[in-house]
Amino acid sequence: MRFRRSLATAASFALLVIAPRAALAWDDLGHMVIVRIAWQQLPAAVRERVIATLLEAPSDAGLVELRPSGADPSREFMFAALASTWPDLIRHPDPAARHAYHRGDWHYIDLTWSTAPDGAAVPWTTRDPDAANIVVKLAALSAVIRDRGTDPGARAVALAWVLHLAGDLHQPLHASSRISDADPRGDHGAASFAIDSTMSLHWYWDRVLSARYPRLPDESRERYVARVTEAVLAHTGGDSLAARAGQLDFAVWARESLASAQRDVYCCGIAPWQPASDRYLAHADAIAEPRIALAGFRLAALLERIFAQ
Repeated sequence: MRFRRSLATAASFALLVIAPRAALAWDDLGHMVIVRIAWQQLPAAVRERVIATLLEAPSDAGLVELRPSGADPSREFMFAALASTWPDLIRHPDPAARHAYHRGDWHYIDLTWSTAPDGAAVPWTTRDPDAANIVVKLAALSAVIRDRGTDPGARAVALAWVLHLAGDLHQPLHASSRISDADPRGDHGAASFAIDSTMSLHWYWDRVLSARYPRLPDESRERYVARVTEAVLAHTGGDSLAARAGQLDFAVWARESLASAQRDVYCCGIAPWQPASDRYLAHADAIAEPRIALAGFRLAALLERIFAQ
């Protein structure tokens, strides 16, 4: 990349991009809002099956430990919501037993493209995505959960991944890798597009919901998620999005996210090494909230299909 920066800044940027896919996809708040939207749509019987399945997780996975203690009515929802964040928690190498479940390449699919002189998106059909990618894994993991003959621990782990990946695939940059002069091998979902020495454009989009709705002092995590969920549904017209929930083709989800990345991300004055403006945050939020809501409705439909047996 052709950046004229000090060695200190260059070193910071190297740390930012050395593992291009180390960035998350939606932060914890985004994933928990997605699960809350889904939870509100699910019949009680499906909710019970979700919890019963998660409780079968292997002891070394650290999944069951996420279940809140006590008898609070929100306990089971929070368990499912926290389970959706587990695939990001296990990125940390400690403890090693839990980290063994980490699969970095499951979180995304690199659909490569570039921008023509007239601004149109041009797909690079000569570059195939990695064999292990989010579209392939969502289908495979869903099949694992449906198979009642599969080891219960494997089904629990697969369910936590599905709760997470259904959200990931609706983040536009998790289906995109833009090729340019600066990134001839692709920008890995804008993970190598630096806004400053500490933030990539990818991470900016991951945490857009938290930036738009900061947690209030003394606000419980459950109440925070509930408040933001209510705001997202109020802003996005939940009924119209619910009508699209029946589309459960994961390849279609990926194409939708790619189109949004091409249309909505590299615009509105965003540029490398330039702070994002308030205008860009408002723009990103207007794109992210409907994607998050749609992910919630589709996750509900997917779980109903999986546990319909």
